[in-house]
Amino acid sequence: MSTPSTARFSAAVIGEVSASRRSVDSTAAFAAFCRCDPRLPSDAAAFLTQYTFGQEFHNHLIATGGTRNFRGPCAAEWLHFDVDNADLEQSLTAARRLVAGIQQRFEISDEDLLIYFSGKKGFHVGIPASLYGAPPASENYHRTARNFCTTFAASIGIEVDASVYDKVRIFRAPNSRHPDTGRFKRRVSRQELERLPVAEIIELASERLAFEVPAGVPSSEVAINDWKIAEEAVRQQAALNVALHKEPRTQLNRDTLDFIKEGAPQGNRNNRLFAAALNLRDFECPPILTHALLTPTALDSGLSPSEVVRTIDSAYMFQRNL
Repeated sequence: MSTPSTARFSAAVIGEVSASRRSVDSTAAFAAFCRCDPRLPSDAAAFLTQYTFGQEFHNHLIATGGTRNFRGPCAAEWLHFDVDNADLEQSLTAARRLVAGIQQRFEISDEDLLIYFSGKKGFHVGIPASLYGAPPASENYHRTARNFCTTFAASIGIEVDASVYDKVRIFRAPNSRHPDTGRFKRRVSRQELERLPVAEIIELASERLAFEVPAGVPSSEVAINDWKIAEEAVRQQAALNVALHKEPRTQLNRDTLDFIKEGAPQGNRNNRLFAAALNLRDFECPPILTHALLTPTALDSGLSPSEVVRTIDSAYMFQRNL
């Protein structure tokens, strides 16, 4: 799998999510979980960071004993969508739609996708970084990944968990046991996903399935272009965030008041909504109130419910990542 040679570490956790993080070789660790390496504990919960990191991450983990407050660059070998509903039937329906949408848009084969039942109430779908051009590590890679994945999911009418794209967030490793259900995070084929009912998929997760990580997955020009669009969206939002923080705010922006009153035209709706959410955040407006103030006008402007939620939430995400 082609990824920057400098982004070769990830953090691994064996056992409870609160357990200590260990710096590991990202490619080797992921492959070991996939193939059920006998050196790994077979019955424990296990996690890996979704992203890969360079030497500075390894040094930070050694020096601090954890991943908290790491602000350096990251990349990825595999990028995952997390479909997670309280109703497993709904999760299965959404996962089927997600996989079909990915294959239709990016023309990736069944064998080159990683599809898992999580072991509890959801499904994970992994795409290789080579599909979208294996972009180099950067400090904003995780933000671009979030935009890329959530925008695509929204375009086909499903919701995915946006929190899994946080930079140092740990993600359940393949073939690891879920601590609540005792089931494994089990890879399923496209055919199994499409044809099997929930009860039979749950039964599959009673045991692990060793497999080799797909290699040499070709790129998709559509995916590469979608990634570039996501990069530009993140760049514009970051620039807007900086501009809005150059001077202290003593009153709401006129643009914020105008947006609440009149909305915004197509082509400028997301940026105007994002700017209004940032301005309200400057006044320590709680997210629930910001959603209540901005959502009606944003919907009237033509944005979808998922776009509205994602855009407002991203304003508060930038507050935490500055």
